[in-house]
Amino acid sequence: MEYLPNDVFSLMTQGCVAVLCLVNGVSWLTRSKATSDEAGEDKNGIRWKYAAAFLCFKLGDWMQGPYFHRMYSEKVESQSDVAMLFLVGFLSAAVFGIVSSQLLPRIGSRKGTLLCPTMFLLGTLTVVYDDYSILLLGRVLGGAASAAMHTVPETWFFNKVHADGMSSSMVSSFMSWLFFIDGLGGIASGHLANFAAETTGTSTAPFLLAAAPACVGFLVVAVLWSEEGSACEEDSSEKPSFMSSFRSVCTSKKLLLLVLVQTLFEGTLYLFVMNWGRALVEVTPGGNVPFGQVFASLMTASMIGSSLLTLLKEKANLSPLGLIIAAALTGLVSFYLMSFVSTLRVFGILLYEVSVGMYFPAISLVRSELLSPSTRISLSQVIRIPVNAIVIVLMLNYERLGTTGAFDFSKLAMIGVTLCGFLSIGGRPAKDKSE
Repeated sequence: MEYLPNDVFSLMTQGCVAVLCLVNGVSWLTRSKATSDEAGEDKNGIRWKYAAAFLCFKLGDWMQGPYFHRMYSEKVESQSDVAMLFLVGFLSAAVFGIVSSQLLPRIGSRKGTLLCPTMFLLGTLTVVYDDYSILLLGRVLGGAASAAMHTVPETWFFNKVHADGMSSSMVSSFMSWLFFIDGLGGIASGHLANFAAETTGTSTAPFLLAAAPACVGFLVVAVLWSEEGSACEEDSSEKPSFMSSFRSVCTSKKLLLLVLVQTLFEGTLYLFVMNWGRALVEVTPGGNVPFGQVFASLMTASMIGSSLLTLLKEKANLSPLGLIIAAALTGLVSFYLMSFVSTLRVFGILLYEVSVGMYFPAISLVRSELLSPSTRISLSQVIRIPVNAIVIVLMLNYERLGTTGAFDFSKLAMIGVTLCGFLSIGGRPAKDKSE
């Protein structure tokens, strides 16, 4: 490399912060008066109730993430046992999707959301034990909690949005803001987790610390959220079953394309998480990668993506599906850059995080358009099952793929997401009327 590794990574951090400030500055200066005046539309404070719980749940998740592999490696004898723990977590998430599609419509999205921190906390407590069977139980609970956190709180929010008649532009701006703050939370929680681990000298400390925001999130939902107006029973006395939800997906072109988009894009995200460290080591002399600094830069790049989303929607007037296509094309370019064994790989990794920052707010908006209130809570569980399935397949073939194979798969996946987006964008997204 032409520059010393630390120079490259310092430049990367400074560049991300500069671009983030630039994008948000342009967004602020060019915002429309109508957008600024929309703050009064949320009369019931739905956005802030959802944001408080969502960010608490994500903070807990962020704290644990960097220490997953290290903590379990300290407690079990072999790496194959560690791999099994990870596999059990993803299998649990897939099974939870089947079970919850039957259960959640009956108990409502508020009570379903309360299950998220409950399972998360119980799973977290198992890390104080060294018994392998207890650790397996913890991964079962953790996998189920993760699956629920990705779908159930969002179901409550969008059903409330539907009931209150909140404008789509307001929701779009809020989702971009929410994932922007989530990026800040990721940086802060990473530092907190590192402080806890270094202070106590144990990698279980970040897991136990993560219980605090989870408890706060539980209290937010229990005290501030209401089930009235958000449960699917308002629209239908007959609760959708797993099979009826499965048939709805199989018979709807738009839902099938949504499943493909989620599965392909989030499959690349799993591969990226497993490979970005290894990919940077390959292009850094001596392998001296400042992972903490890089992680902060990745979170900043993700915040750039969520900020760009607002600009693209407001100034380019892109639909949510158009935003998905933009995210996929950005991801395609990023994986092409990652294929180079040079400094370009560093910028490719950052660019992929930009695409991730664009993708998650956009896919939430797509789901809000395609899923009707009466079926959202069950369908949202069913359409995540293929995501967990592809992650399991990729995990089983992780070593066989290697870095090059992972990047090649990801390029093809991004092309697939782009094609699915264009196939869907042919007509205006219609609400699912399967019920």
